[in-house]
Order: sequence, then structure tokens, then C-alpha cells
Amino acid sequence: MKRAFLCCVAAAIVLPAATGMGQEDGFVSLFDGATLTGWTQRNGLATYRVEDGAIVGRTEKNSPNSFLCSDKGYADFELLFDVKVERGLNSGVQIRSRSSKEFNNERVHGPQVEIETAPGSSGYIYGEATGRGWLSPTRDITDAYQNDQWNTFRVLAVGPRVQTWINGRMVADLTDEASSQFGFIGLQVHGVGEKGPFEVRWRNIKIKDLAPEKTEKAQGTQFTPAPDASQQAPKKPQRKARKTAKTAKTADIVAAGAEVELLAGDFLFTEGPACDADGNVYFTDQPNDRILKWSVDGQLSTFMQPSGRSNGLCFDAKGNLWACADEKNELWCISPAGNVEVVVKEYAGKLLNAPNDLWIRPDGGIYFSDPFYKRDYWKRGPSEQDVQAVYYLPPDRKTLVRVADDLTTPNGLIGTPDGKKLYVADLGAKKTYLYDVQPDGTLQNKRLFCSMGSDGMTIDDEGNVYLTGQGVTVFNTEGVKIREIPIAGGWTANVCFGGKDRQTLFITATKSLYGLRMRVRGVDSQ
Repeated sequence: MKRAFLCCVAAAIVLPAATGMGQEDGFVSLFDGATLTGWTQRNGLATYRVEDGAIVGRTEKNSPNSFLCSDKGYADFELLFDVKVERGLNSGVQIRSRSSKEFNNERVHGPQVEIETAPGSSGYIYGEATGRGWLSPTRDITDAYQNDQWNTFRVLAVGPRVQTWINGRMVADLTDEASSQFGFIGLQVHGVGEKGPFEVRWRNIKIKDLAPEKTEKAQGTQFTPAPDASQQAPKKPQRKARKTAKTAKTADIVAAGAEVELLAGDFLFTEGPACDADGNVYFTDQPNDRILKWSVDGQLSTFMQPSGRSNGLCFDAKGNLWACADEKNELWCISPAGNVEVVVKEYAGKLLNAPNDLWIRPDGGIYFSDPFYKRDYWKRGPSEQDVQAVYYLPPDRKTLVRVADDLTTPNGLIGTPDGKKLYVADLGAKKTYLYDVQPDGTLQNKRLFCSMGSDGMTIDDEGNVYLTGQGVTVFNTEGVKIREIPIAGGWTANVCFGGKDRQTLFITATKSLYGLRMRVRGVDSQ
């Protein structure tokens, strides 16, 4: 494994070595080997017990992520622990993490040291429930973790810098100014859907507080205090956890009392909603060959007709509307005045299949899906491409690059607002995948996000991902389903956030346009 030095500070920092694990070396045990005293479960239905001197976390079907959290928080520290996780389960240890009533129903969030069987990403740093994804900007697949054995992790956190070792081998060296520098330690049992049960075990959990005054000053300010002793009986935390999990499942991303509202109807098939800088929402009625506009004051008008049988839409930072123009299998750029520029019409000298959905990353680079759905209005032959793929067009628009060619029927896609992650739905395979976006636009580290395909997609300011088809289904950043939004209008093709405050979810479903007021907000054109 190549060591990952991800983000180093300019000045040299002399950091203490882990020379011993006893009290005399400044380490304090967080686990007494016999009870869960000093720990509180937050979120989820997984169970935690003590067995043979170890804390054992066991998965529960259809539970969201669960966390056993230290009652005390820490600022700068050195953490040591042994861990063993069963194959089929990934886990993690939260550091400097938080849970408060003000954030997503007390959802645990913050930096997490990854734990998974090798080869994998054990030891790297993930932003649990932060919407930021991996905090480690690059990751080498590591074999430092030894499968089916106890593994010793060392975590050193000083200021914004976090370093990790597994079995004496350095894995990550990350400096991240954006993450909290105080919070609890948490032992995660990951949600597994219908799989399992699986178990993960921790022992010899010890910590050395490197800044006691800093820790004491911050104590109690970053997370909801643990329940009192009367709530620590073995069965009571489990009952509390079930209540928390129920809240997470119904995840009130929807505004209190809000219901789906029919905004407009009598179309043939609506698709491709996108929001401009003012909050107006544009969408397509493809069979009628038009792009329509729903204004922030609730007025419907026709923006363009004919429109090249446009499908997916997205606005760029300059106010241009990009369209997957299905009639001739092209990618258009439409100016605010309605002038059309055909930007892409072929790949490798051959016609594209039919650009379907697109997303524009912050630097102006464009990703679009290119499935093949034969249309009765086409005046062309069969597909000229050898695969149904995802493409990337750099900001200079010079060279179209095929970045994903192993999908069955790529369709909806959406990226994170920082431009570092891309979700791609494979409607044919009924799966959605998550990729890491590289600076040159290529995609790496493909992994399954959820076992559901989607026609269209969007994302909110908490990182939740919205998929469509039979209504709208919402997944959190961990790929756990948190909300279903039934739509009466038949097949639900696409969604976007819009309105002046980006707090209305607009839904295109067959012959209609719907709206739903949300607690969360949208983050870009889609």
C-alpha cells in the first residue's frame, strides 16, 4: 500500500508517540471491560452488549446507522482501540462528533475513521451525515486491516489535523479546517437493510487527552447531554433507540403540515425540471416538444417551442439552460434570450444514443447520461454506440470523454454541491451508484449507493438524495431510505428544488407538475 499524505500542514508538528497503553502513560480507558458505563446509544436499532471483555455491536434489519457514543467529548487526543468486524459489514469510529436536537433529529454527524475488511478503505476519514462524503480527498485501497483478526487502530487528532494508523502502518494524514475540533467518540454499527445479522467488536479502547483545558472548556457545548443514570438500564436505551430510528425513517425533510399540491396539468409527459437563479422552474413536455416555465409567482408560460424534444435540463452559472435535446440526440446550450447552440452531437464520429439527464459541476464541466430509448419520432437507425454510457464535457468544451461504460441503462444523475461526488442511477439494473469525481472529470471508486434505479434525481442541503419512479424515494448519505413521497399522477419522472427560497420540491409526473414545501433546501439548479 502506498501511504496517503492527504493534506499536510506547512509547519512541522511534533506529535507524541503511542509508547504505552497504561494509565501511567496518560491513557485512560473508555471501556471498563465489563459494562457500558460512560456510553450512550444514539440513533438506530442495533444492539450493543459486553462479551468476553469486548463491546459487541450487532446489526438489526432495516435499521439506520447506530452509534454507541462516549458521554464525554474530546478536543485534541490520541485514541487507541482494537477492532474486529465480520465480513459483509463495514463500521467506523466517530471522532469529535455531535448530536443535537437542532440537526436532523439528533442525527450523529462528524468525522469517522472507516473500518472494513480488506482490501478496502479502512483508516481513511469519512464525513458521517455531513453531506461532504469522504474527507480524505484520495484513498489507496489498503490491506493494512487484517481480516478475521483483531486490528489495532491509532488515531491522533491535534487541531485540524487527524492521522491514523492500523497495526502500526500509517493510513491517513488529513488536515480539515471545516470539521469540528471537539466532540464525542462513537462506535458505529452500519445499517445493512435486509442483510445480516453481522457483528463488530471493540476492546482496549483508551484515550490520552492532549489538551485537558481545551476539552474541559468545550464540554457539553457540542452535543445533547447523555440521559441520566435512570435511563441507562440495559433495556431502556434500546427503547429510546427505537423511537429515534422511527423518527429517522419518517425523516421530516418535509415541512410540517405540507402536502403534495397539483400545480399544473393537461400535459402529455413532463420531465427535466431545473431551477434558474431566481427560483423559476423550467420543465419539459417532451411529446409536445416544448419547454415550459413555472415562475416564482405561480404563473405558467411556454419558454420554447419547438425545443428539440428536450428531456433533462440544467442551468449553468451564466444563466444558460442546457438541454438534452432528444430529437436529434444532441446536447444544447440555450441562452437566456432563447438562442440555441448545438454543443455535442456525436462521440467518436458516431451519433449519441440519446442524452437523457445532465448535471453541471461547479467549474462548468458537464456530465450526462446516454441511454438508448427508441423514439417513434426519430429518423435514424439503430444505436451507433457500443454501450449506453455516461459522458463528461470539460469546461473548455473541446473533448467529450466517456467516463462510465459498464452500466446497463444509465439515466438520472446528480452531483454533490462541492463537485466531488456523482450519483448515477442505472435504471435497467435497478441500482444507483456513487463515484468519486477526479479533477480531470474522470470517475473513480464506483460503489453501490442503493438498490434502486431512478429516472431523475436531486439532492438537498443535508446531502439526502431523491430518486424517482413510483413516486419520490429519499435516501440519506449512507444509502438508507428515510422517506417516501407518494405521487398520484402515475410515473414520476424527475424532481428539483425551486422557488425563491429553494424550499419547494417540484415533481414532474406523467401529465402533471406537483409541488411540496420542504424543511430542507435545494443546493443548485436541480
